[in-house]
Amino acid sequence: MAHARWRPERLRHDACVPAAQRSVTSLPLTEVWDTTGALPLTSGEQLDRSTVEALLRSGTVRLVLADVGKPLEWVAQAKARSVWRSEVSERLVGPDRKGFLDDFSDAYFYRAHAWVDEAGEVSAVVLERHH
Repeated sequence: MAHARWRPERLRHDACVPAAQRSVTSLPLTEVWDTTGALPLTSGEQLDRSTVEALLRSGTVRLVLADVGKPLEWVAQAKARSVWRSEVSERLVGPDRKGFLDDFSDAYFYRAHAWVDEAGEVSAVVLERHH
């Protein structure tokens, strides 16, 4: 009996991976997900530092860290401002700037994107880590 030859190109990259085990495969993201699966959010505009800070002050958005090869990290509301201050704010490249790895210690930076719900309200800020 001949065995069928497995060909990975026949499968979507995430077709057989449970949502809880999915990893980011490329940036920018085309969808966001949590442990239950893809969320009904749409990628919006790229954000600058002051806009992200205003959204954090409002307390109505979630921060999501996206790094290729890792699962999306939904930052707990209680830790969002701390993560923003200690990890992201000084490494954020705004929408009107090019990001150069050499401009940052440890050679990585972030870009922030709004993800909006069906009503057009920003529900999440996805922070894409480039390295």
